[in-house]
Amino acid sequence: MVRGIVEKGDKEAAVQNVKQVKVYPLSESGSPKPNKFVSMSGKVSDTTPPMGMAYWELLSAFINNNPVQERDRFYMAMLKPLGIEKGKPFQPDARQKAILDEAARIGDAMGRVMLFDGPERFSNTHAFAGAQWHWLILVEADQETESYSQVDERLHYTYGAIYTSPAIGVTKAGPGSQYVQTFKDKAGNRLDGGKSYRLHVPADVPAEAFWSVTAYDTATRSMIQNPSNDAARSSYDKMKFNTDGSIDLYLGPKAPAGLESNWIETVPGKGFYPMFRFYTPKAGLFDGTWKLPDIELVN
Repeated sequence: MVRGIVEKGDKEAAVQNVKQVKVYPLSESGSPKPNKFVSMSGKVSDTTPPMGMAYWELLSAFINNNPVQERDRFYMAMLKPLGIEKGKPFQPDARQKAILDEAARIGDAMGRVMLFDGPERFSNTHAFAGAQWHWLILVEADQETESYSQVDERLHYTYGAIYTSPAIGVTKAGPGSQYVQTFKDKAGNRLDGGKSYRLHVPADVPAEAFWSVTAYDTATRSMIQNPSNDAARSSYDKMKFNTDGSIDLYLGPKAPAGLESNWIETVPGKGFYPMFRFYTPKAGLFDGTWKLPDIELVN
């Protein structure tokens, strides 16, 4: 999956940049075959894992089709008694299927708790003093610390996201990206798609390339599916700024009059959570000189 950044509204240039990417076996580097590109724009893509037995069947197929990573060897040992082992078919009997079906659903619930409440279990998770915002990336690229493997931190991140790399979650100014997310408003209440909120973004956002805010569905951990088919705002968008260079963004089912350009539509009856991205972050994000305030409920 390759994402193209649209600059100055030029979508075609972004598409052409994406198509410059070449992926091929190293053995074919002398004369690689052309890649086939499939645009996902306007298409529905369900990236959530299946529930019940379908989950275990997919896991078994994945293990059999991929090399075992060193960091996953203990997990391979834990899966072996369940009948999932590399190079062997997965053939559970009726009793095992009933147990595994329930286990997959409980595991999904555990992952959900770890995503939404996990940061409270770890240290150094708050991005800004006194605010509800947490760092999204609480796991190292190799998923190890000096004294232990990051099991819970790994689950916290991967339950809400799909992939990681050393460039995601950099903790210093320079190339790369850093994200923060929150699941609660200033009063400590969970965010409700049927209510309206304001996010005040101070001037001089510490992002040299650009910044963005995206609203995600708590049920799917994917971008919210709203009637406007638009779940994000970024510094590339044309929005109304305050005289001091700050900006007020609004998240709710209805746009404030005259501020439609600053609005992300939410869906009544669904929970959501926003993620704020900083691309090529600046020092102000880490040294305390810039702070993103909490989301506030508005009438």
